Amino acid sequence: MRTKQYIKEINKYSTQLSKENQEKFDVILLKIRFSNINDHDAEEFSHHCLDLFLRAEKTQAPIEEVLGASDLNAFCNEFIEETQDGYSFVQKLYWHINTLPIIVIMFTGIWEMLIGYLIKIWVKKQILFTVPVTLSMVVDTLIVIVVVTVLIRNSYYFFTVFNGDDKSKDRIATFLLWLGFCALTGLFVVSKLYLTRILFSVNYFVFMGVFGAILFLQHLVENRNI
Repeated sequence: MRTKQYIKEINKYSTQLSKENQEKFDVILLKIRFSNINDHDAEEFSHHCLDLFLRAEKTQAPIEEVLGASDLNAFCNEFIEETQDGYSFVQKLYWHINTLPIIVIMFTGIWEMLIGYLIKIWVKKQILFTVPVTLSMVVDTLIVIVVVTVLIRNSYYFFTVFNGDDKSKDRIATFLLWLGFCALTGLFVVSKLYLTRILFSVNYFVFMGVFGAILFLQHLVENRNI
């Protein structure tokens, strides 16, 4: 079955789950979809899990009993590790860095270059498309890549905390996110003030064209089973 068909059936039949099982299934779905495995493997496993959930609903059996696991996180991790073991080194590397192009386009290309530099120049009626790449821009991009990667890898944790009944964990997670945002803002301010050295210059459209092409190739590769 193709990836698109898996997704279509998951969206259709997951609505038949009870509220409790829907929440548990959403945890699995989130964990698997944000893991370092390809989309087809992720949706195939999620579809298999949905079949087990529907079977549990039909027989009124505890989902943990049907899955053969009491810890959903460990259950997902076991599948992810087994799947990754079947990947080549190149595949493993790719699924660890596949978010880099979109991060660079969104943050460096749009936020840093377009909004942070070019628009200011254009407002002053200076028509140019060459952007100086500063040390600050490089450092900030690396920081954002690390932060986004950490947030994606821990999306399971935040989902379970914010959708759980433990208000103290909810408040702690909210505080940590707020603290992290303040620290990130502080780092950006410091880098803009002190890391001003220009490393090189690049044509904006060439820069966006290269990363846009990489993103397009990613789309073709990742969706060949759709």
